Amino acid sequence: LVANAVVLGGLLFLGWSVWTAVAVYWLENLLSLPPLAIRIRRAFPHLDDATLEGYLADRASESSGGVSEESRLRAALAERGRAGAASVAASRFLSFYGAFALAHGLFVFFIGAFSGAIAAGRSEAEPDLGVFDWPALGVAALVIVAAEGLGLWLDRRPVITMDDGADLVTEILRERPQLHGSMLGSLEETT
Repeated sequence: LVANAVVLGGLLFLGWSVWTAVAVYWLENLLSLPPLAIRIRRAFPHLDDATLEGYLADRASESSGGVSEESRLRAALAERGRAGAASVAASRFLSFYGAFALAHGLFVFFIGAFSGAIAAGRSEAEPDLGVFDWPALGVAALVIVAAEGLGLWLDRRPVITMDDGADLVTEILRERPQLHGSMLGSLEETT
């Protein structure tokens, strides 16, 4: 949702190229990987047995190096318990999807950089990285990291919050109804 708002604002009001917008979506994919791995690491030890078995069964068809992910996770469970298996699951998630995200990024930037030559039908061309608004990508990355960080913090189920601008309490009210019953209070501070 944050990336959509950033991209829409950039395209409508800041004159972003389509390639900058595509790059922001790629950044969102890349920058959401570490928070997702943290969520996997936190949640895995607390899965009930049926959910854990379902998760493991879903990994049976995934393999690398001739070993299924299900086998890796079952071995980690046997050797190190749920916390050890959680670390394995999170690191495997990061390595697989991280490699995919980086390859996807190379594709986005390669096609974007050569889009002018491709559109003009030229067979030989220099890459033009000017199709990307680099300062805008930096700002978008900061916004995405801030939103992901807020989500990770809210996952910890705070009981009292204070923020400037009511962004936090708005997120809790709109997107995190499970926190409503456990919250003792929230306030907004404006300087």
